[in-house]
Amino acid sequence: MPDDVNGLKAKLVTHHDYVRRHGEDMPEVLDWRWKR
Repeated sequence: MPDDVNGLKAKLVTHHDYVRRHGEDMPEVLDWRWKR
């Protein structure tokens, strides 16, 4: 479980940096849709 938490925290940092550079969400977030 700690590895999962660390992985999620790292992804948040990556996402934050991406948004700061590009002004929008990462493509994997921007294009995300709920599955039916």
